[in-house]
Amino acid sequence: MSNKLSPIEPNLANHTRNLLKKYQLRPNKRLGQNFLIDDRVLNDLLQAAELTSQDTVLEVGSGLGTLTRALARRVRKVISLEKDRRLNDILASELNEFDNVSILNQDIRTFLSQKDILFDKVVANLPFYLTSPLITGLMKLSPPPSLMVLMVQKEVAERICAQPPKANRMAVLCQIQARCRLVRQVPARSFWPAPEVDAAILKMNTSGISPDPLLEKLVNAGFRSPRKTLANNLSSFPGFNQEILAQCNLNPKVRAEALTLQDWKHLKNCFLGQKNVIIRPI
Repeated sequence: MSNKLSPIEPNLANHTRNLLKKYQLRPNKRLGQNFLIDDRVLNDLLQAAELTSQDTVLEVGSGLGTLTRALARRVRKVISLEKDRRLNDILASELNEFDNVSILNQDIRTFLSQKDILFDKVVANLPFYLTSPLITGLMKLSPPPSLMVLMVQKEVAERICAQPPKANRMAVLCQIQARCRLVRQVPARSFWPAPEVDAAILKMNTSGISPDPLLEKLVNAGFRSPRKTLANNLSSFPGFNQEILAQCNLNPKVRAEALTLQDWKHLKNCFLGQKNVIIRPI
């Protein structure tokens, strides 16, 4: 892997180079630090977030503060999470002109366990290893953020937005809780150091979508053993019988990944017609 910064976007690339030189830093590979150096991608990320002056935005993995600074100029407040204490200190120094940025040296899991910090949106260039646990943790919040715009590994974004017959459990769970869209692909050369895979901007909008505990529980049960049929996976689900699949015009041998979102909702309604359905928290 080359250690030279890509020249395709000299402003952001030069800014990154100068900061690293100023603080005598090298990216921490273990923490998945790949700094965005493409101005066009940064602008697309910001545009997708539909920012307003009333927003409180959570940023995870703030790095050198490039996105943090851009957010601070557009929103009411930025909560900036950075696990690397070296970068945390740089953020405090480089962003001291802003009184609407709160910099926290915290792991996202610790942060999400707190109940007294509120935010409307999440906008982040994520370390790739954090993507799945972060999305899962955010979607379990009550209420979840109204909008999440995340830079993630391209393959992960494609999986979350996948449709049958390629939809896995996480894709369906995300799509019943949010409108999911892959905004654009982002080539590896847009970062320094360049990761081994391309990225993508993923947009997840939960506005107007109410939590549906039974539907989520049904999906989890349906994907319990991906190689088994839906009927086998649901055999121990309260209220299940083969007639339910017939009512939904589903083949008994169908697998969960073949169901559309509408199929899952129809299946849930059939279960609600059974007297012995028990709804428990997921």
